[in-house]
Amino acid sequence: ANLRRGRFCGYRGLLTCAGFWLWLGRKASCVADFVFTRQFLNELSEFQKSTSDDDLKSLEKTLAVIVRDPYLRGRVPSFYDPSLPSYLYRAGNVLIHFRVNQRRSIEFINLFWPKV
Repeated sequence: ANLRRGRFCGYRGLLTCAGFWLWLGRKASCVADFVFTRQFLNELSEFQKSTSDDDLKSLEKTLAVIVRDPYLRGRVPSFYDPSLPSYLYRAGNVLIHFRVNQRRSIEFINLFWPKV
């Protein structure tokens, strides 16, 4: 893995490196980089206005889990673009659309939730 020198901390699975926390994957690979599309950020802004603090914390935890292990159990292929596979992952009432790009970084594409 292309990790800079760092030291392990008390919490299992975290490595501190140049002042940043990097989540280590279960295998030799490490996906520490992620980006949000403009669409995802717009949807996140709307979601924040219409939801509780508990739902926001749940979303934050779910995003961290996806960053730590993008091939987690429960994800479903979206079949949106066969050349760049993307996945859907449900957490409560929220559906997260994401993909792992060629640079092994995670791109969060869309955020879906019931808009009542």
